[in-house]
Amino acid sequence: MMSLFLPLTLVLLLLSLFLKWNEAKIKGRIGEKRVSSVLSTLPDGYFPFDNIHLREGGRSTQIDHVVVSPYGIFVIETKNYKGWIYGRRHAEYWTQNIYGTKFPLRNPVRQNYAHTRALQELLGIPLNRFVQIVVFLDRAELKGYMDERVVYLSQLREFILSHSTERLTTDEVASFRDLIHTSDVRGSKAAKRHILYVRARVQERQRLIESRICPRCGGQLLVRQGPYSSFLGCSNYPRCRFTASDSGH
Repeated sequence: MMSLFLPLTLVLLLLSLFLKWNEAKIKGRIGEKRVSSVLSTLPDGYFPFDNIHLREGGRSTQIDHVVVSPYGIFVIETKNYKGWIYGRRHAEYWTQNIYGTKFPLRNPVRQNYAHTRALQELLGIPLNRFVQIVVFLDRAELKGYMDERVVYLSQLREFILSHSTERLTTDEVASFRDLIHTSDVRGSKAAKRHILYVRARVQERQRLIESRICPRCGGQLLVRQGPYSSFLGCSNYPRCRFTASDSGH
C-alpha cells in the first residue's frame, strides 16, 4: 500500500501545481484581452500591439502591450490580481494581501522598465520617447507608494490620451510600427524559449541573492532594518537601490 500511496501523492501534488499554474495563465490572458479591448478604442493614429516577443542575442523579452503614437510609445504591463497591492518603486517584490494572507509578486514597474529598455535598444531612440504603464484590473486595490505609471484598467484610456505633447514624427511612427511588427518572433517555439530564458534568469538572480551579491550591480547585500522588518539592501546605495527580502530573519 505504501508503494502505491507515494506515487499517488506525487501525482496529486503535480496536478495541483499544474492547475494553479494554468489558472494563473488563464487569468493573465483574460487581463490582457481586456486591456487589448480598451486599446482598440483609441483614436486613429494610435497603433496597438499585443503580446510582443523580442529576441536579441541571447536575451528574450515578452511585452504585454505596446502602443505606437505621435505622443510616444506606450509600453504596458498588465496584472490581473485581486486584493490589496502594496509596493515600493525600487523594491524587488511587492505584496498581494487577500483577506490577510500575503503573497509576494515581482515588482511590475521594474519588470516594465526592463521591457522598455529592450524596446529602446531595438528602436534606437531616447528613453524619454517612451511612456511606461502598469495596469491593474479594477478588482485589485492599490495601496501606498504607487506612482503615476500605475493605473487601474478604467483609467488606462484617459491616461494614454492625457499625453498630448508630440514626441515622434509621422515618419517615425510609421517606421517604428513596421519595425516592431517585423521584429516580433511570436510563436510556440519563441514562447517556450522565453519561458526557459526567464526561468534561468530567476534562478541566477536567486543564487546571487543567496550569496549576498547584488544581482543588479554586483555589490554586497547587507541586512538593513526597515520600519516593519529587516531586508537586504545593496552596499552601493543610493547609486543602486536594489532590495530583497531577508529570508534569514
